[in-house]
Amino acid sequence: MLKMIAKRFEPKERNKIYYQSFHGHIEDGLKILHAYFTQKKHIIENFCERWNLDAQMFYRNMFLTVAFHDIGKMTVEFQSNISQGKKSSRHPHALFGMPVLQKVSFDNVENLPLFRLAILGHHTQIYRWIYHSNKIATRVKYYEVEIKDFINNGVNKIYNRLNFSIFFTFPEITFTGFKLLNREEIWDEIIKPIIRNDNWSNVRIKAIYTYLFSILQLCDDYSSAHFHQFIEKNIPAKFHFDSVVEQPSAFVYDINLPEEEFKKRLFKGFSLRDFQKELSKKACEFSFLFAPCGRGKTEAALWWAYQLKNKLKRDRIIFALPTQVTCNAMYTRLIEKTENKGYGLGEKVVGLFHGKSKIHLKYQIEKEKLLLEDGETEIETSDFKEYNLLKDETFKGNVFFKPITVTTIDHLAYAFVHGFSQADFACGNLQNAIIIFDEVHYYEQHTLEVLLRLFSILRKMGIPHLLMTGTAPQFLLDNLEDYTMITDSEGLAYQPFIIRKQEQSEVLNNSEVLKSIYEDYKCGKRIFVIMNQIDWVQKIYQEIKAYFKCRDVEPDIILYHSRYIHRDRVRKEEEIRNLVNRNSCILVATQVIEISLDISCDIMYTTIAPPDAIGQRAGRLNRSGKFYQDGFTYELKLFQAENHWPYPESFVKNSWKAFKNGPISYRIIKEVCDEVYQNIKIKKDKRYRDFFEKNILFGDHYSDVVYNEDEGKAIKIREIAFQQIDVVPSRVFEEAEKRVLDNNAFWAEYHVKIPFWRIKHDFKEYGMKFNFQTHAQYHVIECDYEYDYEKGVQFDKTFKRINIW
Repeated sequence: MLKMIAKRFEPKERNKIYYQSFHGHIEDGLKILHAYFTQKKHIIENFCERWNLDAQMFYRNMFLTVAFHDIGKMTVEFQSNISQGKKSSRHPHALFGMPVLQKVSFDNVENLPLFRLAILGHHTQIYRWIYHSNKIATRVKYYEVEIKDFINNGVNKIYNRLNFSIFFTFPEITFTGFKLLNREEIWDEIIKPIIRNDNWSNVRIKAIYTYLFSILQLCDDYSSAHFHQFIEKNIPAKFHFDSVVEQPSAFVYDINLPEEEFKKRLFKGFSLRDFQKELSKKACEFSFLFAPCGRGKTEAALWWAYQLKNKLKRDRIIFALPTQVTCNAMYTRLIEKTENKGYGLGEKVVGLFHGKSKIHLKYQIEKEKLLLEDGETEIETSDFKEYNLLKDETFKGNVFFKPITVTTIDHLAYAFVHGFSQADFACGNLQNAIIIFDEVHYYEQHTLEVLLRLFSILRKMGIPHLLMTGTAPQFLLDNLEDYTMITDSEGLAYQPFIIRKQEQSEVLNNSEVLKSIYEDYKCGKRIFVIMNQIDWVQKIYQEIKAYFKCRDVEPDIILYHSRYIHRDRVRKEEEIRNLVNRNSCILVATQVIEISLDISCDIMYTTIAPPDAIGQRAGRLNRSGKFYQDGFTYELKLFQAENHWPYPESFVKNSWKAFKNGPISYRIIKEVCDEVYQNIKIKKDKRYRDFFEKNILFGDHYSDVVYNEDEGKAIKIREIAFQQIDVVPSRVFEEAEKRVLDNNAFWAEYHVKIPFWRIKHDFKEYGMKFNFQTHAQYHVIECDYEYDYEKGVQFDKTFKRINIW
């Protein structure tokens, strides 16, 4: 009898090939499954109770799914290819395992179609035309003796060896022999009947299928990854292996902190405020928290989620935020522990994912390495095989693998509609999650409509979630009747600052503004200048520096906006956190700063924006303060804008009219929101609901759903006013090229987004032509706009050329 191969690994620079047997890989996967059953027993049984499933049946189905997921590898074609190091794309084992499974029956095992579906899609997320390509082989030749032996004897032996009997009784297996089917017959006899099952178009099937699928992916992906790590770590003398997993519990994550310890890390020993106590005490599955900025909403939300996680037997907390910058800041806050800020949960507990999260994670690894060199950390050097570590961390964030994950609302929403290659894996992990949504921009009406539909789906799936905001306009509350409302009445009554409207006055080219900033700076105040457009903040930054220079003063000042390369943006965020700990400092920024960093200023100069945006900006002013008068006045100086962009014009104009001079509370800001948004009529986005229904099981391929992690194609989470493209400024291109080729970086670190209309305009204005070349298998657009770390990309400098490599 031949020994079937499941895995092949050829480490770089070793010139040796290692193999893992079919039985060894299956046993490793089942070891991880056993650890999952052991550690998540209460999670599984609670899930089964929610969806009216027999837990014994679920355990059996899950065992059989893992045990038989690679049965299609027992073919002459696959074994020949893997021994030669060739791909088997013409002979996909997931597809050609179907005829075998069609002839296998199990006594007292239900939901077999779902179990087969998980196996069918475990390498290519199932979609409407999966395995329908004419490039796939018509038939394969099975190793019949080996398959029969595995079905009749091998599976039962592993079941007994790993002691799965503590979870379920092994079913009687009947194998009725081989019926060799070609690709078309597999479609007609097996797949089409599944697709046409009308009873499957509901959230119950989506929940059950994706949860089952996510467990299979956990067992398969990490047993495979561990085989590679085992070889790299041990440098073995032999070349053929069976089972190698020795500590399967290491692949099953949890926070493992008692409630009191978790509470201590959040609140640092301080007493809970009334609204924090109320949210904690009620612990409702669907809650809405209305509290001002700086009052401890984040701590209240995490404490609510942690208690609810234990109470409802769930195992993940997801923090969904509106922007990449806010995600980076929240991730840092969760993992790091400082004297007054940060919760010290660490990277093993907290994951991060968004379109550019890999850059922030890379920066975090580099920072940890510096600490390691200084002897200030216990992290082992072996943990820093950067590329593999980064790849693994990004993957875990993508599928919400860790106990806590910080992500964008876009990525979360796409998980339910096949919006990325691992969406079903991610959706399965969300089935036992608690989700926190922090601050939605109400002027982004399309996004809000999509989210309302998403909230409806979450309620139907029984996924608890909390919506929290510092403004809560009435039109939103009218659409959230199913939520328990928690209000920080005490905080809403506070007046932390005073508004002074600068009638008919703008910030730019205004000597009075510059004089006022100078005087505030000399008085030792922390000053934020926030404007709506990048060009504006670059200009006012230059004006401030010039004004101070004329007076022989070198200000402690930093500029921040979105037109920096991503590598520099991460560094800028760290600098800002350090800057605002000092007296006499100036931060000049766009609205990217509104809800991104836990920072505070004494004086804010800002151009008018929609009221919830103003409320968010003001959240950086006298943060956590109760009254505007405390030794000196905390002021928000409000200026007219040169134009309304990037906000709807009516919201900007009405916002200017609605805000009045004088002390202001967040209750007043809510009233301004109600006035400005009084005519908004929200409709739950029908397209998102329909897209969800369409993608319950066999839906669209993810490449038809989105262009990339940030931009939808068939379904959009947010409307984009104008298209932007990633370019690499010429000033950093040489450095980027060298670091990329040295495998120390990737092109995305040096990308900056430029409006496509700007490049089109400059092509036309300067008569430039595209220069297409191939560079390291990437398409890289090099732009010769002026760029530096201080000011970012500047469009008012001489434009020279654009190259596409």
